[in-house]
Amino acid sequence: MLGQLLYGLPAGPLHKVKRFKENPVETQARVLRELLQRAAQTEWGRRYDFGAIAREPDVVGAYQARVPLHTYEDFRADAGRVRAGEPDILWPGVFQNFAVSSGTASTGKIIPVSHNMLVSNASFSVGVGLNYADSAYKRPLWQQRNH
Repeated sequence: MLGQLLYGLPAGPLHKVKRFKENPVETQARVLRELLQRAAQTEWGRRYDFGAIAREPDVVGAYQARVPLHTYEDFRADAGRVRAGEPDILWPGVFQNFAVSSGTASTGKIIPVSHNMLVSNASFSVGVGLNYADSAYKRPLWQQRNH
């Protein structure tokens, strides 16, 4: 019963993993387009014209052509502004969460972590776990019986 429910959810975590596995390149392009659209009115979105990139048929190629690779040093000042509470720099709104990397070559780096990112990562992680359970057992784990 639970397995049928989880498989039947069109936007549930297991469905997202299944869709990614079936079409990884297409899924990544779709997600990039959605992220660019959401961030189009941020400082970085205006700087690199995320809205125009999102409208391109080849969104990945357009992004690669228009947005240069960045090192953390290129990003440090903006990360500091985000940490100080400035809104709409990298992502819409104000960040409440930050990660600290523990690099061996330098002091820790502050990395803003949006609420959207936390929710998305948690949902996908649940889907990965369910996918593992589905793949590891003949029947889904929730249909197994202990004797």
